Amino acid sequence: MEVCKSRNRHGRSDGAPPAWPGLVCKERPVGPSGTPDTPAPGSSDAPEVAPPEDQTLRCAQCLAPVARERDRCQVAGAHRHVFANPHGHVFEIGCFTRADGCSSLGPATPDFSWFPGTRWQVAVCARCGLHLGWRYTGQADGSFYGLILPRLVSPSGRD
Repeated sequence: MEVCKSRNRHGRSDGAPPAWPGLVCKERPVGPSGTPDTPAPGSSDAPEVAPPEDQTLRCAQCLAPVARERDRCQVAGAHRHVFANPHGHVFEIGCFTRADGCSSLGPATPDFSWFPGTRWQVAVCARCGLHLGWRYTGQADGSFYGLILPRLVSPSGRD
């Protein structure tokens, strides 16, 4: 599993997002052709890869399982959203129907909710406590999670 990309979206090559200066990045070895030195698909040495909908998204800090690709959902017409909180911090989140690797903290509040008619709680990694997003309740079809996408990693390298 590739833990992080060789260059993050901020152009940094150390692989650690600015919010986690102590995060260690493990990159796949690169072969002489400049491509990842991995076995060819279909060879007996190739790792078995789960279908995309079964792949697990993991906490970028401790690699604990957080959610599954198949649990992605759309809220307000989209899976991905970009919001700023009242302090000006910008978050890119993805919506998920489940996030079994998250624990919700504190009472649910409607204050400054990004999704009208919902209440939210902070959601953290159940293993290491990293803030991963928010659990929203109050939707007619149940609750959902808004997870901070740069704080998740997946085997496919997409978040």
